[in-house]
Amino acid sequence: MTKTTGHRIRYSKTAYFFPARSVTNRKRPFRDRISLRKCYFNAGIEGLSANFYFCHYPAIVGLVTNKRATEMPVTTPALAFKVTPYNLTKAMKLFTLALFTFSIANAFAQNRADCSSQAVRDSLFGIYSERAENYPIEHPSRVQIFDSLISICPNISEAYQEKAFSFIATKDFEKLFENIDKAVELEPNRWLPYRGYLHCILAKNYDKAIADFEAAEQMMPHAFTMDHTFSFFIAMAYLQSGELEKAEVYFQKDMATQKRGEGRNDIHYNTLLYSGIAYYLGNELDKAQARFSECLQQYEQHPTANYYMGLVLKVTGNKQYQVYFQKSRQYLEDGYKINEPNSHFVPYPSQVTLADLDAN
Repeated sequence: MTKTTGHRIRYSKTAYFFPARSVTNRKRPFRDRISLRKCYFNAGIEGLSANFYFCHYPAIVGLVTNKRATEMPVTTPALAFKVTPYNLTKAMKLFTLALFTFSIANAFAQNRADCSSQAVRDSLFGIYSERAENYPIEHPSRVQIFDSLISICPNISEAYQEKAFSFIATKDFEKLFENIDKAVELEPNRWLPYRGYLHCILAKNYDKAIADFEAAEQMMPHAFTMDHTFSFFIAMAYLQSGELEKAEVYFQKDMATQKRGEGRNDIHYNTLLYSGIAYYLGNELDKAQARFSECLQQYEQHPTANYYMGLVLKVTGNKQYQVYFQKSRQYLEDGYKINEPNSHFVPYPSQVTLADLDAN
């Protein structure tokens, strides 16, 4: 009996396939000479004196330097074999050899990678992040993959940020900020605003959030992170701290930044939502109603905006408040959300729940 097989190599940015070849059902392995050129793993390490390629498959192990693919005899078990202790032993030996070669590859990269090169860092990060994508955010293997990358090049800021994101999912704030602090140390312009966002929305460290965003604004005036201006997050920190007047000052700055240029940009609906909440909490109901109305013009199905509009109308004695509560419930049940990046892991404050609607 003859079967045709093709072997997929998974440790390269582009998946290659060996040419399909006949495998005869017989009791001993056959020997074959095949080209390993396409299965080699190009780590893209430009700073190496000899670029390193690595390919392993349960039946194939190859090592080559200086971009010269060689042909070597490879012992390949016939895939149509019946499982026997002999075949299992052979497979285990091959797997152990592959693992050993992979360890050598890592050691080689650690000793020779030119981590001062941005191209090298970008290439390595691309390779390791692609491996990490095979696991859920909270899976320990993701952290281990980026730890391996850090052991090769400890100055890749994205590796620390990716580790931090895993700890967001597990709510391990100590390890989260340990890693994001390192990312900020390496690239403050890139990661300082992101750390401020985590302090503000996730960890509720409002003083630290304000300090980070004020420093970021000095370095990068009128910049944005996570879809919002720095002033928005300062306003959110003051709002959550109960300093409503300061919150509104920064919401105004946020809106002014969004309208820079020709001034035709729409104000982000969540800026309008939280500015309205600040007015509502400060008992400035007319201003609050105006903000919620503007928000709903942009995002009619916003569950939280409908809820707060209902609260304002209820306080002012307008019987239409029930209409907005019903809309809020319907949109919430239909799956409409606040629509912010990473809101599953980093939930924004003051969002309406079914329990809130039941209470009203």
